[in-house]
Amino acid sequence: MVVGSPVKYVAVTIAAILVVVLLLQYGISPQKTVATTSTRPIAATPSPQFDTLFAQYGPGWTGGDGTYSLQLPNGSTLWMFSDSYIGTVNPTTDMRSSYLFNVHNALALVDKGLTTFTTVYRSGTSVQSPGPYFATSNSSEWYWINAGIVTPNQSEIKILLTEWTGNYHFLGDSIATLSLPSLNIVSIQPLNLTPAVEWTYMLQNGTTVYIYGTEDDGLAGKYVHVAKTSVYNLSNTADWTFWNGSGWAPGQSNSARDSTYNISNGFSVSRFGNEYVLVGLSGVAFSGTIVTLTSPTPEGPWSNETTVYQIPGNGENGLIAYGPLAHPEFMSNGSVLVSYNVNNVNSSKLTNASNYRARFIWVPVP
Repeated sequence: MVVGSPVKYVAVTIAAILVVVLLLQYGISPQKTVATTSTRPIAATPSPQFDTLFAQYGPGWTGGDGTYSLQLPNGSTLWMFSDSYIGTVNPTTDMRSSYLFNVHNALALVDKGLTTFTTVYRSGTSVQSPGPYFATSNSSEWYWINAGIVTPNQSEIKILLTEWTGNYHFLGDSIATLSLPSLNIVSIQPLNLTPAVEWTYMLQNGTTVYIYGTEDDGLAGKYVHVAKTSVYNLSNTADWTFWNGSGWAPGQSNSARDSTYNISNGFSVSRFGNEYVLVGLSGVAFSGTIVTLTSPTPEGPWSNETTVYQIPGNGENGLIAYGPLAHPEFMSNGSVLVSYNVNNVNSSKLTNASNYRARFIWVPVP
């Protein structure tokens, strides 16, 4: 989410409001309990290759947050962003003309060889006339993009969307279906769930999909919830079952908090061999501390918290970092690619494109 708002209030007021929103969305409560904690030293290393790839100057996408990825059948990768800038950036000064972002979500394709970065436009939009890839029927509402999966027959993509309105009030989740290889939107179907949990991440295991969400108890705690269903019934929540702490049961009312760990809304779960690895932030809000946790099962509980990276510059000159995600389609020497988002509490600083771009690190797989 960008700290600069499209509504033209005083910039300082915008920043103050949206820092609170970011705190609620991605901040982490210091009140947490973890079964075991590792004292292993910081092990992750930056990825200059991906940092350079995402330093885009346009015309097209030049910055955004969210930063979910999905490997497509042809080997390319679909990158999915929330609040984004579509336009150009001066490649000499790294400056854009305005701090105001102009779309709430965007898509881009990166080829298998990591040599081309192509902004994808919905029909009727362009770099000259930007618009969100996923648009709501109500102009006061918008979608943010979350994780996606490819269907087993490789004919479609399913993407989780969260819908928002007003002063960043969460309305609920939807499933967007896109055709392959065109990426045309087939449908956007609201999920019949109460907005008590933001469902933002999916892990596919054959025809079973695990869906992960966060229950936000103000600043007192953020708790992981898990559901599962068949990839063929993803939009039909009547077929979802929810982890109740000891087993799977139908009905969202049976969904139980994972009380072992408080986590930010932006996190990922990946499978490596027989182990599941959660990547997220630890500590107080915007701590800048990226951690991994592990579980032998996709539903948790999560333990073995290990600090893998302390984000440089976090908290300095207004910079804030949030939303780390693993990208398991990219592995190198036993490490997985992890992205995190940066933002700034001073809206005017977002005219510098480097203050609102994803950054990347390699994290050793636990």
